[in-house]
Formats: sequence, C-alpha cells, structure tokens
Amino acid sequence: MPTASVTPFGTRSCWPERSSAPPPGSQRPSPSTSITRTRNRLSIPLFDAVDRIAGMRWTDAEIPGLLLDLNTAMNEEMDALDALPVPVLCGSPS
Repeated sequence: MPTASVTPFGTRSCWPERSSAPPPGSQRPSPSTSITRTRNRLSIPLFDAVDRIAGMRWTDAEIPGLLLDLNTAMNEEMDALDALPVPVLCGSPS
C-alpha cells in the first residue's frame, strides 16, 4: 500500500514503502555500489571533457572532438534520466 508524504515542494507523493532487506539468496550489489557505478559511468566522461575545455587545455584541432565528447556524455546522462521510473503523484489522473 503506497504511503503519501509531503515533499519539500508541497506535493504529495505515493511511493510504495520499500524494505531495506535484500531478498533471500540475492546477489545484487548494494544500492550504494550500484549508484556509485552509475554516477561514475555518467559523470567522469562529462567532467573530463568540461575540465579540459574550461581549463583551456586544447588546441584548435582538439576542440571539435572535445565538444563531441561533451555532447556524448550529456546525451548519456539524458538517456539515463529518461530510463528512470516516473513517480506517481497522489491525486493524479490514472
């Protein structure tokens, strides 16, 4: 049964309650490990490109490739966000 709670934005969300215990016999990585891997997979290429561009550590010949790397990293982030489940808000039409 979903429980409603007030969010910082004043809306009420109906996220189902979650158990913190993994299912018996589960070999899944811990949520923090999974989150860390996802964060690193998405963030490191982005930060590497931004760091080189903002640090002015590029030549005229390198900048097009760096901008393409930045674009690719940003698109991968958007794809990951698009894959997340959409929250169900209390009172929203079904």
